Formats: sequence, C-alpha cells, structure tokens
Amino acid sequence: MAEIVETAQALNTRLKVYTCITQAPTLPSQGYRIQAAKNLLMSLDMNPLEHITRNLNGWDDADESGQSVLEWDLDTKAGEDAKFLFDELMEAINER
Repeated sequence: MAEIVETAQALNTRLKVYTCITQAPTLPSQGYRIQAAKNLLMSLDMNPLEHITRNLNGWDDADESGQSVLEWDLDTKAGEDAKFLFDELMEAINER
C-alpha cells in the first residue's frame, strides 16, 4: 500500500493520506495489537486516525437488514464507531 501512496503523491503533491484500523478486537487486553498496527502505519507515514472501528456484530446485522450502521438502532456501537471516525477524518481534512 505504501508504494501505491507514493505513486499517487508523486502525481498529486497535495494528496494527504489518512488510514484507519478496522475490525479491531473489542477486548481491552488486546489494545496492544491496535497500538502496534497504528505504530506500523505511522512508520510508513500513513497517518492513522485515533478512532477505530471495532469487530462488532452491528456491522453484519445492519448490512443483512439492508441498512447502514448509522441507521441500525438495535445496537448503536458500530454506528458510533463510524460516526467518530468520520468526524475525526472531516476535522483532519478541514485543518488543512
């Protein structure tokens, strides 16, 4: 992926890259795995966002019902993950 980003940035020098961790484990004891993934992304200058999406059933349940996680109201955790991630990305983009 780093090679693709380098090529794209060579074509567009103003291109800013942000990445996110998806399907992260939900157990607090696994937080070190999330941090290790973020550290790797930082070492590749891939700007990982602070917020993540967790591996929650809400993603599949919403999809199977034909809804987005933002519409799915039986379990709002996945929708909250998506909203926090989107808000952080929009804030980062607008800081430029």
